[in-house]
Amino acid sequence: SEFEVEAYSRAALKINPKRVEARNLLAGLALDAENHAAALNEIQAALSVNPADLESLSLLAVCYFIRGDTAHFESTERKIMGIHPSYGMLYHILAENLVSRRKYEEAVYFSRKAIELDPELWSAYVTLGMNLTRVGDLDGGRRAINQAFEGDGFNVWADNFLNLLDQMNTFAESESEHFRYRMAGEDGSVLSPYVAGLAEEAYSKLTARYGFLPRGPLFVEIFPDHGGFAVRTLGLPGLEGALGVCFGKVIAMDSPLAREAGTFNWGTTLWHEFTHAITLQMTNHNIPRWYSEGLSVFEEHKARPGWGDGIDLSFIRAYKEGKLLKASELNAGFTRPESPERIPLSYLQSALVCEWMEEAYGFESIRKSLLLFAENKPAEEVFLQILGLDAAGMDAAYARYIEERVGRIAGSIYFDTRDAAVDKPDGDFLQRRLGTNPDDFYANLQMGTLLLKKGDAGKAEGYLKKAGDLFPQYAAPGNPYQLLAGIYLEAKREDEALAQLEKWIRIDGGSREPLLRAAPIFEKRRDWASLERVLTLAVYIQPYDQEIQRKLGEASLKTGNWKLAIAAYRTLVALNTADPAGSRLDLATAYLASGDTGAAKKETLRALEIVPSYRKAQELLLKLSGDR
Repeated sequence: SEFEVEAYSRAALKINPKRVEARNLLAGLALDAENHAAALNEIQAALSVNPADLESLSLLAVCYFIRGDTAHFESTERKIMGIHPSYGMLYHILAENLVSRRKYEEAVYFSRKAIELDPELWSAYVTLGMNLTRVGDLDGGRRAINQAFEGDGFNVWADNFLNLLDQMNTFAESESEHFRYRMAGEDGSVLSPYVAGLAEEAYSKLTARYGFLPRGPLFVEIFPDHGGFAVRTLGLPGLEGALGVCFGKVIAMDSPLAREAGTFNWGTTLWHEFTHAITLQMTNHNIPRWYSEGLSVFEEHKARPGWGDGIDLSFIRAYKEGKLLKASELNAGFTRPESPERIPLSYLQSALVCEWMEEAYGFESIRKSLLLFAENKPAEEVFLQILGLDAAGMDAAYARYIEERVGRIAGSIYFDTRDAAVDKPDGDFLQRRLGTNPDDFYANLQMGTLLLKKGDAGKAEGYLKKAGDLFPQYAAPGNPYQLLAGIYLEAKREDEALAQLEKWIRIDGGSREPLLRAAPIFEKRRDWASLERVLTLAVYIQPYDQEIQRKLGEASLKTGNWKLAIAAYRTLVALNTADPAGSRLDLATAYLASGDTGAAKKETLRALEIVPSYRKAQELLLKLSGDR
């Protein structure tokens, strides 16, 4: 890990402070963390030992280039070329560091310069090829990586990426007004209309909001296996946690098929990644990592109820234990997280900075900050100019905002109560806790759960309602909304059940349960608009469910949303239902309702090819033929 590299490098320097290689390693780590001051300190220390060390000089050139210091970059470049005129590693090192800064087009440019100086620098061909694909040029990327593999047949990145490109050659391709899509055949037939619809919606809303039109062509690539997505992202399998990535013009992400059914909301991931396309391009890829991630989660929250990371128990625990990062420290939460748990906390913390900025200064403060980052200004200078706050002032204001958001909630959460009661709930223990503190969230939740298990739903209701009031964002399994909805449905208190399910939907966009429990209530009430709404949200979580697609088609026909009805029935046809003729006829009906009689007739004929005696299809064909 990076921490081990740092530890061993510092241990080596204790033994030999003049070990230039250790200084270079530390400088590289600091550059990865976007800590340029620390990187320069290590580089200067290395050069004081050996002023002609080519790697140290190359890292110095990286610092100057990233800071936009053209004069010092060019003088350092001339010095390196004077020492070693064919030192292609300068440009390769520069390209690799630019990749970590998400500057893929510049990485392509410098990889080519590296190869011009050193045609056998095979690693530069891999960097060139991978980054050509990141800017949308798959063919050019394949040619470069082929050259790398021909020169070095043991290069694992080249081998992995060539295999990936072979897989992508089998992908179906489609397009909409602003996007081109690449996905496996099984995904293409199911996801295409929904992906295109959501992508174009995101484009319309976010370009208007930010006042910026990203350069195209814009690509969306969806991988049916997580290993393929990982190779697309890093060149190696084994990438944990990540669901999507944006390279600026290319978005790559997991398919629902790559995850356990019903556990992955691909819609919120796509919205998140397209926000990156806006913020990366708008800032010329100069935006700090934390700010870009924060804005993407911030926009997820605005896209749909419950989308994006929300305040959860891990956040509350970190808050109570004083382990949340300051605003000025958030970049390290992504570039140098001390534990896997730090990363999701950093996503949410970063989003909360953006929410604070919008509430306190208006959204225009965010938009103007992006324009300043486009000028390659340092973060502290940007926020000082926009907010009038230096780093310490911003940290203090952000801390006050977090206190306002979660202080009351945190005051009701006692983790010792959970630890004592969650595995073996003890009614007497819980009653004592509630007697001491009636606002103990866990004690209320566990007491309500225990009473419910004992069959006393009447008494359980009060405790569960109190738990929901104390921590409204709690959406883990066994949450108050889930349990109360069950109580109310059992008691035929349908309005109250629906109210609980709607609250659950608004805070947890990753759960299909409240959507699918609300759907039959809306269907029974013939509330087609609400049924369409919850089933559309369910498609973002479980698009391969035939019943969801069938019911969505029916609801959309009732609301007159022909486009959505056609998408649902087309998907149903692609899913090879037990009634293929019936699915074709439903699709024909949707086409006819939309006014597309040609497509309606085509689908009716297909239904009759499957079941020639299908009476409803015969009647529709007669109608379409004008005989009735």
